[in-house]
Amino acid sequence: MLTPDIRKYELNFTNEEVTDNLSLREKLKQQYSIRLEYDEQTPDQYFTEVAKFTETKPKWRVRRQVVLSMLSFAKDGASQ
Repeated sequence: MLTPDIRKYELNFTNEEVTDNLSLREKLKQQYSIRLEYDEQTPDQYFTEVAKFTETKPKWRVRRQVVLSMLSFAKDGASQ
């Protein structure tokens, strides 16, 4: 049984384009001169490509996971 604080969601793939994290891509490019491009790859191929860059970074690693977030960029009345 779900508690009142937990919501259940169902995710369905809509065949829309899968993309990478644009903010992470820019940070890696600007701070570490690492250029990553997500170009018609499967997620597994992308993670393998990214892992190549971490081989020379002792504290870096690739986790094969996906994080989903509900983002809202609408302004509310309190921020105006």
